[in-house]
Amino acid sequence: RDIVKDYEADPRCEVRTLDLLDLPVTPSRRSLLHARLVLARGGDPATAPGLGHGLPEDVVDTLAWADTVLVEWGSAAAVWASLLLPVLAPHARLLVRIHSYEASTAMPQLVDWTGVDGLVTVSPAIREILRASLDLPDTLTVTTVPNRALLTRFHQPKTEDSSRTLALVGWAALRKDPAWALDVLDLLRAQDPAWRLLLIGPDFPAALPADERAYAEEVTARIAALGDAVTVTGRTEEVPEHLRHAAVILSSSRREGTHEGFIEGAASGALPVV
Repeated sequence: RDIVKDYEADPRCEVRTLDLLDLPVTPSRRSLLHARLVLARGGDPATAPGLGHGLPEDVVDTLAWADTVLVEWGSAAAVWASLLLPVLAPHARLLVRIHSYEASTAMPQLVDWTGVDGLVTVSPAIREILRASLDLPDTLTVTTVPNRALLTRFHQPKTEDSSRTLALVGWAALRKDPAWALDVLDLLRAQDPAWRLLLIGPDFPAALPADERAYAEEVTARIAALGDAVTVTGRTEEVPEHLRHAAVILSSSRREGTHEGFIEGAASGALPVV
């Protein structure tokens, strides 16, 4: 939304937005895969069921109107745009921006990269993953643009109790590996029991795959055993205020494109440890 606002404030630009969830029929994974196979066999993907048929006139007009189409996230919308824009908006420039999550899914494999003018990645690591895993045309422009970070609101004074507090933002997922943060806490508390861990964000979701459920149960048990040494904030919009209590910000993640919570912690004045 902030990027859209920036462009709307630029007198050189006219901006329209489109959300596939607003379409009468949202493209399914099955329909996207079908359309991609139609294209691979030399057919017109716009004729595939559930893709080009029945698009509202205002959507067709918006695509035909655009000089440049920017698709944020390399998910279903990126596949959809790469298959339809060469037909509905052949003169428009198509840019697709991919984050770490989509780079680990099959969606980038379904994108017709011959129909894309520019690939934008959030970090060099994600860029190299995509270069290694995709058959990208030599004509495709590949650039890296980090996430937009508004950090001034994190510039707040630390509290008196912050000096022995570690923090982890957005922690409750296997790929975030909060167990590593608990390992760090255990090592520190063996030397000085004043050390504490602040976990900012909601707990693990109720529905998890079996492997992640076992991991979540182990982490939850360790947190309970540590008692007052660990604080869990739950879902919160007050991250800058919580970070006032942290002297050290951790990134324990096994995979990140750009670790926003970690960057915010560093902006708060906490010592960054990855």
